[in-house]
Amino acid sequence: MEGFDEDWFVGVSVSKGALFLPLQKLLTNYLLTVGFVLFLTTIAVFKLSKYIVSPVERLVAATSDFATGKAVTPLNEKTYQEIDRLNQTFTAMTKKLAQRERGHKKSTLIIETTDNGVIAVNKKTMKITTFNRTCEKLFHLPRYEVVNRTVNEVMQKSDNFKQFVLSSRVLEFVGEEKNKKFELQCSFHQNIYHFFISISSLPSIESEEIHDEMLIVINDLTEKRQMERELVRSEKLKVVGQMAAGLAHEIRNPLAIIRGFIQLFGKEEEVKKNHYDLIIKEIDRVNYFITDLLNLSNPKSSEELKKTKINSLLEDMLILQKSQLKMKGIDIEKEFEELPTVLIDPGKLQQVFINIIQNAVEAIEEDGVVTIKTKHLALENKIAISILDTGCGMNTTTIEKLGTPFYSTKQTGTGLGLATSFRIIEEMNGTIVVSSEEGRGSKFVITLSY
Repeated sequence: MEGFDEDWFVGVSVSKGALFLPLQKLLTNYLLTVGFVLFLTTIAVFKLSKYIVSPVERLVAATSDFATGKAVTPLNEKTYQEIDRLNQTFTAMTKKLAQRERGHKKSTLIIETTDNGVIAVNKKTMKITTFNRTCEKLFHLPRYEVVNRTVNEVMQKSDNFKQFVLSSRVLEFVGEEKNKKFELQCSFHQNIYHFFISISSLPSIESEEIHDEMLIVINDLTEKRQMERELVRSEKLKVVGQMAAGLAHEIRNPLAIIRGFIQLFGKEEEVKKNHYDLIIKEIDRVNYFITDLLNLSNPKSSEELKKTKINSLLEDMLILQKSQLKMKGIDIEKEFEELPTVLIDPGKLQQVFINIIQNAVEAIEEDGVVTIKTKHLALENKIAISILDTGCGMNTTTIEKLGTPFYSTKQTGTGLGLATSFRIIEEMNGTIVVSSEEGRGSKFVITLSY
């Protein structure tokens, strides 16, 4: 046989299945071993990845929550060294940032709730970066119309803001770094305001050596100055009242005697009766003047407190003044709100109304308007009575001296009418606020508590 040296051979027959059976068992065992090892490796990789990735995911989630302003609990889990260090650094950072944020919120809250106006202006761009709530009320401007706009743009939007900037000359201090403090008087819509202004430079956030903003703090002293004027006026009234009381008693006694004798002479000499009547009339006029002096010195005398409807009292007073108003061609405009009753002396209060209306009538030459308004200030438990006229108005000097006894711009005036009115309202624990502009008229606002 080809391939064999011998002519004989031995043949062994084995089935194919028996031949490949060991090989199949080996392959099966190999596959099972590899599969088991692969399964264990997969589980180990999953566990390891979870061990590595989960702390990172929690750190990312905590970072995202902190960025959106949510509260973040400290990450104190014990993991591997690198993540532990990251967690500690992140926790320390969030604590510092939260502390800084609380400080920033507190500073913002202080700025927003303070009674002082606060304005910050960028020196380079002249844009306003801070405009607090007090400034919104003072200048009647919403913040969104002011912030990130230049000073000149805001001046065009508000006459009050324009008047403030021009009067304070704050733009002249842009290039200076020294603090400036001064008092200022401004006129907003016929009302006089007194401010104490503080101007300083704000250091940059990046560097304290660079001062890139100007800080303007506005302290409204208007009420304080008004109280000071009222106090001075009150002291003057008390002094003059004491003097007037003594003077009135000294004059009234001899006048009474003179009047009595002249009445006796008048009965005896009928021919000279007209002269006697004229003398008695003049004596009575002096007596009325003395009565005003006594009212000034002690307006509480013969006080009769009654529950009074202010609107009805005003209506009655206008009926008394109707003929005088009609003669001068003066129209009356009324804007009355529903008011609660007030426990006061109606006679004294009507005297105040008459004095103020009389001044308004005398201030109007002809064809004017007197407007009377009442308003219920429910939140303050007060009522306000406003009397406005279209007369000649008053200058600042006259307003400051208003209510001073014997000061009057009228030739025949004594100044006692308004002086008595101020004293009466003061005794009623109320206030009289006067605003006026020459050529445009005056406004008296009486405020009473109930």
